[in-house]
Amino acid sequence: MPYYHVAIAKKEGENRYAFQFDMTKEQLEREIVGPFKKQQPFMVGKFYLQPSDIETIKISETEDKAKEVLQKTKKKRLLQKPRQGSSA
Repeated sequence: MPYYHVAIAKKEGENRYAFQFDMTKEQLEREIVGPFKKQQPFMVGKFYLQPSDIETIKISETEDKAKEVLQKTKKKRLLQKPRQGSSA
């Protein structure tokens, strides 16, 4: 089953990004796409957003849950992190 990850960039503000992870297609339509099309405010994560405040919406479809994606990314970062205290 595919999962949807949504990242919304607001036009301005201190915290410009709002995220919602592991949504089903039905949740995505009901909670974000539907209200946005109707120009109604909606909640994403801890942010209450007005459609007029939104700069971009990025929706990614993946087979992996967000937790799995974040763990893979963290492992990659750890592997690429240079060791401290090593001499050349």
